[in-house]
Amino acid sequence: MDSHLDAEKLKYRWIVLCMGFLSNFLTWGVTYSVGVLYAEWVRYFEAPMREVAFAGGIPVAVGCGLGPIYGILINKLQIRTCGIIGGVTMCLGLCISYFARNVVTLCITFGVIAGFGCGLASLASCSTINKYFLRQRTLAESVCGSGLSAGVFAMSTVQRYIISEYTWQGAMLILGGICLNNTVIAMFFITPQKLNIPEVRPSKESSNEIEITAICNEVPLNSQTDVSTVETG
Repeated sequence: MDSHLDAEKLKYRWIVLCMGFLSNFLTWGVTYSVGVLYAEWVRYFEAPMREVAFAGGIPVAVGCGLGPIYGILINKLQIRTCGIIGGVTMCLGLCISYFARNVVTLCITFGVIAGFGCGLASLASCSTINKYFLRQRTLAESVCGSGLSAGVFAMSTVQRYIISEYTWQGAMLILGGICLNNTVIAMFFITPQKLNIPEVRPSKESSNEIEITAICNEVPLNSQTDVSTVETG
């Protein structure tokens, strides 16, 4: 595949688009719905709301603010590799938050570590989509971005239920396991150049038709030459 126009002919791009939707659903859905955890953190850490809100806002800041670093990593490594690393990192950050005993620890585990994995996994999905869509990139970006809204709507409800059943520590472990699915999603991030698509070769019948057509096209030219020769003579 030498251009985006060739990549847009592939049906596989719709699978990539669905995976990008799911990636945003899991990554930003978890980070943007963190407000559900604020009341539990204030009660558990006995900290003011401003400190808890600061810890909850770090994942979004890290996930969006470190875009140049994510771009360098994606250029150095494969997109799938970065997607897998992002999913594993986000899972580790959420799971380690289970052991947090103060807001500072939560800022590091939930904020920096999970936020870094969230941003890396999200940018890997966007990079893959951009390689498959050119003329319909607006549609692709809108579908991929709608995964964020759907994720916030769904994950906020899921987090409330998990917290009520397993406390916020159990919610961190369960959400970490859910976000680990980003590694499976990243396996579908195959660039168009690495898809092994067999070349379509013309069959013998089609080649014979081409030869017959060429001969038929040459006949009028030869007949015209003969007529002009007779007239000259």
